Amino acid sequence: MTGQASIQSPPAGIISGTCSFFWFLMVSVLTSWLLIPSSVAAALFQPVNDGPRLYLEPYLSARIETIHPGDRDPGSMAFQYGDPDKEGMGRGMATHRVKAGESLLAIGRYFGLGFNEITAANTHLDPWNPAQDALVNIPQFWIFPRAALDHRGVVINLSEMRLYYLRRDGWHGTFPVGIGREGLETPLGTTHVIRKKAKPSWHVPASIRRADPSLPAVVPPGPDNPLGSHAIYLGMPGYLIHGTNRPTGIGHRVSHGCIRMYPKDITTLYHQIPMQESVLIVDESIKAGWLGNALYLEVHALPTKRDHSGAILAKPTSGQRLEEATQAVQRALSRRALVTVRMDWRRMEELVKRADGIPRKIGTIVDVVKRKERSLTLERYLEDRYTLFQPTRKKVRIYLKE
Repeated sequence: MTGQASIQSPPAGIISGTCSFFWFLMVSVLTSWLLIPSSVAAALFQPVNDGPRLYLEPYLSARIETIHPGDRDPGSMAFQYGDPDKEGMGRGMATHRVKAGESLLAIGRYFGLGFNEITAANTHLDPWNPAQDALVNIPQFWIFPRAALDHRGVVINLSEMRLYYLRRDGWHGTFPVGIGREGLETPLGTTHVIRKKAKPSWHVPASIRRADPSLPAVVPPGPDNPLGSHAIYLGMPGYLIHGTNRPTGIGHRVSHGCIRMYPKDITTLYHQIPMQESVLIVDESIKAGWLGNALYLEVHALPTKRDHSGAILAKPTSGQRLEEATQAVQRALSRRALVTVRMDWRRMEELVKRADGIPRKIGTIVDVVKRKERSLTLERYLEDRYTLFQPTRKKVRIYLKE
């Protein structure tokens, strides 16, 4: 009809094709749902829970699943390639249901965690005799120490008792360690690998022989050798990264100052690390880092320390710890100088009090600063944002272009 818009019915073939596609889509969705294992389905569709039992981040929920022994080889996380937008490594929080006779110590070792990590993440469980079928949290995500952001080589963080190996080809690995006990603390500083030895002999230091005269001058390779199967000698005289014949010491401060590793982990590191590789030993109990557009905070409890008389030294107050966390967050924010971040400062206070070593999100990028509001020079931008990755000026201009 003239002057009116006409509405034409679609051809019958189109209707038939649309219906066919609709039914195909419905059947595909239902089939996929039926084929998803129950453990994966539960993880994919479980709501976020920040309660005492389990913490799941939305960005990681699609990768989280319940893990059972036998699903993969035991030991620490395999090397993964670094991502410029991630100031950490790992996949998040997994879970494991306790089987008869299992302890948190055995579960932690299986999944590449030290005793300190597995117990801090599961304070609701008896570490030696957890209830059968209880749900165990398996932390599998770590923020890099600040020193690791501009360092290539080994970084050992004493506060979390964890070693990071950031190789120069971009691959990263991380392993739990045992460190020096009170009075024989592992020293801080920078050193390098000077020697490597498979099946090492232990030349017992005179100070240890004085404490235990029954020890021989040299302990040959074997099950009684505390150095384990491999040893990596450092430029700090008398200090090594080595295996152990007592894996229960990983995640404890029990050594005479050396860095102990699980037998499987020292074998992996031994074959990866070259001579003269840099080794940096730091003590960062509070770390803040970015994972894409999200800012995470990781807080570890401080150990009890004593003075020469044996008196317990006072720990930093909650206010001092909060100030330390604020400084770590401010440094992380400075590494994203051209964005606006929505912060949850109350959650940051809660994490400082909790100090369980599990990274949790405290901030999200909500906007990129407009070009006319950008006051940083290109040189300052390169310094703040890309110190580690050193892009070309052309790449930065492309990024800044609106």
